[in-house]
Amino acid sequence: MLILNEADIATLLTIGDAVDAVDEALRAQASDAARFPLRNIVFAKDGLLGAMPGFISRARLTCSSN
Repeated sequence: MLILNEADIATLLTIGDAVDAVDEALRAQASDAARFPLRNIVFAKDGLLGAMPGFISRARLTCSSN
């Protein structure tokens, strides 16, 4: 499992990339090409884990690094 912290994300994902991804997700949802099930929450002694899964059938997954 790969765990990324805030600094890792900041080096891999630009604001423009994030905006483009959200735009694509909203368009996919509007055209019924996306599935976003309800959020799952697991409570633990020291906090909680909230998972918001989703699937876009035609998503383009790309990643670049410096």
